[in-house]
Amino acid sequence: MAAENDATAALEGIKKLQHRITSSSAASASVLPLHAPTTQCTDLEADLMLSVKTLKSRNRIFGHLPTIEELINPSEERESEDNPQLNDDKIIAQVCHEKALEQGEIIEIESEEEEDEDMPPQVTTTKALEMCRILGSFCLNTGAGSAMELSKALRCFRAEMSWKYMQNMKQPTLADLWGSE
Repeated sequence: MAAENDATAALEGIKKLQHRITSSSAASASVLPLHAPTTQCTDLEADLMLSVKTLKSRNRIFGHLPTIEELINPSEERESEDNPQLNDDKIIAQVCHEKALEQGEIIEIESEEEEDEDMPPQVTTTKALEMCRILGSFCLNTGAGSAMELSKALRCFRAEMSWKYMQNMKQPTLADLWGSE
């Protein structure tokens, strides 16, 4: 080789090789191996391709047969600028954050939970009246000091809610009960 002791000629040769590799579409689609393939590696690749051909013959693979590179490194899993995947540092940071949350070292504040707390629960009037009755009888059975006050407040609340519920009720007509014909 003429470029053996000439660094400039060696760099030019490398640039020519890089240009040829990047310009040819066949070479750019497949990645050149970084090491010489071993017999074990070639045997595994042959077994994998045999399995792929078997699946194709059984109509389990549709379209073209994928290459070894497409099977090992699918295009869906490659990182792109439009869809950045988590790199190792981000994954480690996320795991550390979750571990700190579990151990109580940090407290996470979420705004969605606060919005849910502002909304009143969706309970019907009849269910609310039944809950008041149950809670009132529970208060009387506990014997707590404030049980009588709470029971009295619950009875007043039940009475007021029942009165409002009755005012808003509509009496069904006979046509509603027997159907209109």
